[in-house]
Amino acid sequence: MPERKDETGIAFLDPNFTATINHPNNKILIKRVTEIVYNELTDPKTQYDWMNASSMIVTRQVIEECAKCSWRGFKSAYITQRDEAKKTARSIATINLWQQLRRKEKCKKLMNANAIQTYKDKHGVDPTALLGIDLMSDEASGPEDGEDKLEWKRRMAEKLGMIDVADNVLEKLSFFEIIRPNWRSEAYTEILHELWEAYWDTLPAKQKEGYRPRIRTDHFTDQPPMVAPYNFGINQVWFNEHKETYQLRLHDWYTFPDPPGFSANANPVDGANEGAASAEISDK
Repeated sequence: MPERKDETGIAFLDPNFTATINHPNNKILIKRVTEIVYNELTDPKTQYDWMNASSMIVTRQVIEECAKCSWRGFKSAYITQRDEAKKTARSIATINLWQQLRRKEKCKKLMNANAIQTYKDKHGVDPTALLGIDLMSDEASGPEDGEDKLEWKRRMAEKLGMIDVADNVLEKLSFFEIIRPNWRSEAYTEILHELWEAYWDTLPAKQKEGYRPRIRTDHFTDQPPMVAPYNFGINQVWFNEHKETYQLRLHDWYTFPDPPGFSANANPVDGANEGAASAEISDK
């Protein structure tokens, strides 16, 4: 490879991410970075104000260790870019993290005091026990199967009745595509939807404008949650079809009796929650 130089004629130092940090090229690079940063931080002409604090002690050794940490981070990114398996794994991990954060936020909203009280006033039972972060449905903010992102947005927009939207307008729009959890019973899904509607009704119009539209499609998942729901919340058809596939995760399913006021424990006068153990796959 021909030697690369900057505008002053000094040769660039190419890091060798296929070797360790002790490779000659890498050691020289770390030393040069250390000197440049140290000189900039200690030179009165370029020194930052926070460097004047009495508690601020910056040595060449500290800066060199920081440079090594940065190098290791760049190496990890370099390897990931060239290893499709690791690249895919990192992408999946990122998606899972965002999904977990969204589930947590959705659960928090369903626990809104006004929404809970609205449900209690209507049905005479407290649904709080039914709410858990891992039991929330996921929402995708983009395609997850290789589909072009703009085409995915076009599909979402069309679900809202937005036809023939220009590409430059479409690019600025944001959506959430609800991923239907097939493990969840119709009855349990209806309760969660009712709580969401009750929460939504508590929001002022201005706040509602800031929410991304939540689109229902035929996107679904058969992945069960990490925790078992109450018995009435399980889709029995799904369970029978997948109990062998997910036998380790489903080992304690159907061992959590329904809480007071729901399904098997519903009050005789409470028709809203009777027959909650639906065996149908929810289309919500």
